[in-house]
Amino acid sequence: MVKKVAVIGLGKFGASVARALHQQGIEVLAMDRDRTLVEDLKDEVTVAVACDATDRQNLERFDIGGMDAVVVAIGHDFEASVHVTLQCRELGVAKIVCKALTSRQKQVLELVGADQVVLPEERMGRWVAENMAHESIVNLVELPEGFVLSRIPVAKAWQEKTLDELRLLGSERLCLIQVHRTVNDVQERIPLPDGQFRLEAEDQLDVIGPEDVVESFRSD
Repeated sequence: MVKKVAVIGLGKFGASVARALHQQGIEVLAMDRDRTLVEDLKDEVTVAVACDATDRQNLERFDIGGMDAVVVAIGHDFEASVHVTLQCRELGVAKIVCKALTSRQKQVLELVGADQVVLPEERMGRWVAENMAHESIVNLVELPEGFVLSRIPVAKAWQEKTLDELRLLGSERLCLIQVHRTVNDVQERIPLPDGQFRLEAEDQLDVIGPEDVVESFRSD
C-alpha cells in the first residue's frame, strides 16, 4: 500500500495530484524550485519544500529513495524531468510516475526509468470523446483542474485548413469537441469532425484546453 509519495513539480497538474493524494490520507512531500508555488500549497500537503530537484543532494536530503512512489510532474523543462526520473531510479524509488507532453517524451521517460507516464491532455481528450452524445456534449461533471470548456472563433492561421493539418491537440493543447457552422442561414453542429474536416472563417469551435490557452484565442 502506498503511504508516502513525493510530487516533484507543482504546476497545475502536480499541485492537483499532491492535493488529491493528501486528501486520501497519503503522506505527501511536495517539491518545486518556485517558492511561490510551494507557499501556495504548503497547507494542503504534509511537507512542501522549495529546492532544485535536479540536484541529487536535495533528493537524498529528503529521502526520496525511501518513498513508496514519486510523481515527476515537471511541465515544460523536459531535460529536468528526464534528469529527475533517472536519479529517482538510481536512488531506488519503488514506483515512478511521470508527466509528458508528447508521445516522444513518454518514450524517453520510459527508457530512463519511469514505470508509468501520463499525457494529461491526451487522456482528457479521450475522456471527453467517450462522453459525447451523438450531436451534443453530455453534462461534463468535472474537468481536470486548470482546464475549461469554451467556444472560440477560428484563428486566422486555421482558416481553410484541415484538422489533420492543424493537429490542434498536439500544437495548441486544444481538444476540439464540435464545430458550429451556419449553412444557408441554418445553424449546424458537427460533433467530433474527422481529420479531413476543413475549418471556415465564420465557424465557432467548442474546445477543451488549458484556461490560459483558451483565453488567448478568445481574446484574439
